Amino acid sequence: MIREKLAEPELLARSPRRAPEDHLMKLVAAITIADPDLSLRDIAAQLDQMGEWPARGGRKWQPSSVRALLDEARRFGLVRD
Repeated sequence: MIREKLAEPELLARSPRRAPEDHLMKLVAAITIADPDLSLRDIAAQLDQMGEWPARGGRKWQPSSVRALLDEARRFGLVRD
């Protein structure tokens, strides 16, 4: 159909995949909602304990990675200040 110009070539393009950070963002949001007094380090330690791997690689969670996911969760309205 595309060769015969009956359909647009964009129809064959892959649909966007969910980013792996979506799962992690929701997890960080849930941890924060469950205990709002946790520090970024505490959340990172909890993620390490749960066996979750950082999205950008590495063996341990860093507070800056947790902060980025938490900021993203706030932007989407999952966590309020």
